Amino acid sequence: MKLPLLATRVGILAVKLSVAVLVALSILPLLMGGIGIGLEDEEEGEWALDGSTIRLEAPLMVSNDGFFDVTDLRVGFTFKDRDGNVLAVSEMDPVDIPAGRETAIPIEIALDLYDLDRQTRSDLIFNGTDMAFDLSVQARYTWNLVGMSVDGGSEMGWDALLGDLQVRSDMAYLREMDGNQTVVVPFTLYANDMVRDGQALALTEYWDSQGYYANVTQMVDLSDNIWEEAAVPLSSEAYDRVMTGEEQLTVRVTLFFLDCSNYEETTFTEQWGWGG
Repeated sequence: MKLPLLATRVGILAVKLSVAVLVALSILPLLMGGIGIGLEDEEEGEWALDGSTIRLEAPLMVSNDGFFDVTDLRVGFTFKDRDGNVLAVSEMDPVDIPAGRETAIPIEIALDLYDLDRQTRSDLIFNGTDMAFDLSVQARYTWNLVGMSVDGGSEMGWDALLGDLQVRSDMAYLREMDGNQTVVVPFTLYANDMVRDGQALALTEYWDSQGYYANVTQMVDLSDNIWEEAAVPLSSEAYDRVMTGEEQLTVRVTLFFLDCSNYEETTFTEQWGWGG
């Protein structure tokens, strides 16, 4: 099963963020005597999903070893899709960096998924996608007499928030309980750290070669390793056909999350017996 890699890429992104800001400010040591920047306590920050908004909050420590205060330091981020279209803009409040001191500045990057078009949002949720963000830094120094503005950029890859959906037809079985006849079809998927403890809606559809159709919906709790079983109701005739001989069956599981959907479908022929 594919492992979720977003946590790793978040770390890479945070490092790129630090490097990008450091490069943007690299002009200052030539005039001021030195300035450094890094993540507080070497923590890289974590992305979190708040409703429909993805946020990254990371406190940055800026040390000013120069002769002059840095005033009105502003850092802005612009998210872009792979085609260069602007998706969202975040900008931090201005911060002063006194000379001879180390100052913590809170960086927050926010991206509301509903600001994305449905296809881009669906790719980010179910497939992963590539994005870019531009970084802009503005500041003043030398008693506010000198100003600077530096732009940079970086690319980042997003792994799926919900991925590797598999219909486990090899583990399906028939079940009869209290007069109710069902076919139980397991399905598996993984959930990224950001969406764990949330829920997604799953629709499981079943049909056979004789035209019988049934479906069932259920809420799926998102956790590290997800194994769900969908119990699809069968008519007596459909149940008997499966029990007494080979029958071509099709099962489709569709996940719904943030107004987007993705499905996995399998068609198989199975000689059934009692199971589960």
